[in-house]
Amino acid sequence: MNYKALVEKYWAGETTIAEEKALKTYFSSNQVDAELLPYVSMFQYFEASKKQILVKPIEALLVAENKQVIKPFIRSKIYLIRRIAAAILLLIFASIGYQKMQIPSKAERMEAYWASKEIKNPKEAFLKTKAALLLVSKKLNNGTEAALQQVAKVQQVGQFIKSSE
Repeated sequence: MNYKALVEKYWAGETTIAEEKALKTYFSSNQVDAELLPYVSMFQYFEASKKQILVKPIEALLVAENKQVIKPFIRSKIYLIRRIAAAILLLIFASIGYQKMQIPSKAERMEAYWASKEIKNPKEAFLKTKAALLLVSKKLNNGTEAALQQVAKVQQVGQFIKSSE
């Protein structure tokens, strides 16, 4: 029998139970090819692990290590507490969201602000408009004077350049 091909088939997961038994008996014998010697310890481990028996039950091992086994009653209490906490969090977030919805938006606040500044009396509106236009006129006149001064300086520089040529 070609055991090398059978090992390849075993690693591919395509062996039958009879072929796996043949591999186990082959690797437990003392007539293993030199190429397949690395696999001997693996198959011996598989056989040894089948013979291991758990002496104590798992619960006894947990108690021996000072770990308590969680009882189903405690689990159900924890589950109930989690459900209550989730419901409380949901209510808190819903109330925060509702409060945020009640706060007016920036556009609404600006509209209310400018509505409070609106002038209802026509004479007062005329005086405020007249004052604003006078302020704009004054600023424009100041700007014109500053611009004329800058133009005069540029003309002086231009005359200096012409005279040096």
